[in-house]
Amino acid sequence: MSGKIFVICGPSGSGKGTVVKGVRKKLPRVERLKTYTTRPKGLKEESLGRHFVSPARFEKMRAAGEFFETNLFDGHWYGTRKIDLDRSRDASIDLVTEVDLTGAKAIRKSYPNAVIIFLSSKKADLRRRLQKRGRDSAENLRERLKVAERELQEAKICDYVVENKENEQRATIAQVAKIIGAKNEK
Repeated sequence: MSGKIFVICGPSGSGKGTVVKGVRKKLPRVERLKTYTTRPKGLKEESLGRHFVSPARFEKMRAAGEFFETNLFDGHWYGTRKIDLDRSRDASIDLVTEVDLTGAKAIRKSYPNAVIIFLSSKKADLRRRLQKRGRDSAENLRERLKVAERELQEAKICDYVVENKENEQRATIAQVAKIIGAKNEK
């Protein structure tokens, strides 16, 4: 029996990291797949779901063909290593990861049985969360919200769409954990 891949995707500020962290607490047998990025770590950001690496190291890994998918956003690279995804297929390890919609599409292409859960949020909630982070300039914030609008239109390609309402993260985490738990029983 091979493991399953659960992909949590959505626009910047949709709460992917918070949801994955909460799901892991509810379902500790589901391992978190770490992604790699060249962006700097935020001041209060935990590195549970990411490896923060230098652009030179990322490029070396990319040139060596280590990444399954990469994406350049806002001047920073993001990627998922092939070996980390393949180990779920080769063993009975269930993985959960957070990526953007482009990454989710790439995973779906090579791993058609991956379960993709899109986190949607109201534009005002996304804006508030992104501003609260304090990492983006006004121009970057506008770009992220423009990308979010496009991603919300494309969410129908996902297996599930879950709205992450402001101040209702517990309910969102419970809903996503229920989806993962039900898919795991099959």
